[in-house]
Amino acid sequence: MKEWRISSVQAADEGRRLDVRFQAGSAGHDVYFQSRGDALTGQAEFLVAAVLLPAMTTGGVLRIDGEISARFLANLPAIQKIYRGWNRSLRPVNVVGCSPVVRATRPEARVAAFFSGGVDSFYTLLKHREEITDLIFVRGFDNIGLDNTAFYERTSENIRKTASRMGKRIVEIETNLRPFLDACVDWGHFGHGTMLAAVGHLLSASFRRIYIASAFAYSALFPWGTHPELDPLWSSESLEFVHDGCEAARVEKVALLATSDAALQNLRVCWNPLRGERNCGRCEKCVRTMINLHVAGALERCTTFDSPLDLDRVASMTAETEGSRTFVMENLRALEGRPADEALCRSLRESLKPPSWSRKLRQYAKRRTAQHPVLQNLLRRGYLRLATFSGR
Repeated sequence: MKEWRISSVQAADEGRRLDVRFQAGSAGHDVYFQSRGDALTGQAEFLVAAVLLPAMTTGGVLRIDGEISARFLANLPAIQKIYRGWNRSLRPVNVVGCSPVVRATRPEARVAAFFSGGVDSFYTLLKHREEITDLIFVRGFDNIGLDNTAFYERTSENIRKTASRMGKRIVEIETNLRPFLDACVDWGHFGHGTMLAAVGHLLSASFRRIYIASAFAYSALFPWGTHPELDPLWSSESLEFVHDGCEAARVEKVALLATSDAALQNLRVCWNPLRGERNCGRCEKCVRTMINLHVAGALERCTTFDSPLDLDRVASMTAETEGSRTFVMENLRALEGRPADEALCRSLRESLKPPSWSRKLRQYAKRRTAQHPVLQNLLRRGYLRLATFSGR
């Protein structure tokens, strides 16, 4: 057990940059947040959200000076209970040193949605188009490395173009928080949700509500960093987080995207951005999204994929995670009973078959890597390839 604390918070660039040093015993961790747009707030809520999971890996005390939202503070035991229910190795943390206050509500404040240009965030934008005033794009959240400036600028340009076409403002945040979280917890099942909560509270002076797009439908929920039970608990009296979109499966979301030229011309889903301008058309995420678009009759109108839909590539997909199998099954259910798509259905069923010995070895390597944050970080940054373990 350790005492975690904030040893320094320094503001610069008229409040658009914050540099924070988290201290755990003798070890220090430096994290920054930079805004292209709105000034950032240094309120305690964002600090707790950013460091809570790393602190839970050791347990103990988290010392925070100053005022903190009473509602947010009251919800921390429930947040920790959810996390510990998902991973029993996490330990409870007692937040001390801060004074609870009731944050003033601001009915006139704006409404935002986190936006990556993907299916989920486009669905939430289209669904709440009349209410949402701003889109928040976080550099450092996904697989665009902070050192990949050229690709980031292209992505940023596409997102700004989307915001302009939809009549929305854009707020861009850059942060190196992810490596700090990656070194402590799994990004998918834990880390990404806390980053969104931290960034949201950094912008709490500007917004009264922020939408977080769902990754999975109600029928397919499992422990994940953004979750309908978890996200609202990050709220304060003045800022509400809304987990949005669980009522729709991915094929249903894409059906809504198919009605929007802005979505079809700017959709970004790829996990392998270095292979092409936006979407390689070959990775598992690209392929299953292209099938979603085919189901909706919109694949030919979507201009953001570098390769056509290939049945052999569909059949060779490895649906090795709970999430990927969920998406394969959603596509299969949507296509069954359509005679023209029987070959595509056969390819999807092939992808669901038990893996060969090479796939099993690859899955084993992936599970082992997930248990070691350093290896996981090397994998994410491209310095390690799991394909090595399968001879591919």
